[in-house]
Amino acid sequence: MPQGKQVPVIINGIKYSSITEAVEKIGIRKQLLEFRLKSPDFPAYQKEGVPKESPKRPADADIHLISHSHQLYQRIPSEAPNEPQILKPLRRKSL
Repeated sequence: MPQGKQVPVIINGIKYSSITEAVEKIGIRKQLLEFRLKSPDFPAYQKEGVPKESPKRPADADIHLISHSHQLYQRIPSEAPNEPQILKPLRRKSL
């Protein structure tokens, strides 16, 4: 049975000769690895010679999201160093 073209991948700075080799050495499912290779949210996972898009980020770069019990919170840094941070619950946007 003919095999497809082997595409070298680089994961966390380590080069693997193919997706199959990376899957075997890292110990994750092939589908998960392929998702991470395509996703701009995983810049450490890339196919050699294929540039990735930058992750899409909100306009306000100072927003930090925290997930707890399937609820997203916006962490708002406090003005004074000794004040606690504010956690504001976020509502999901309708698509």
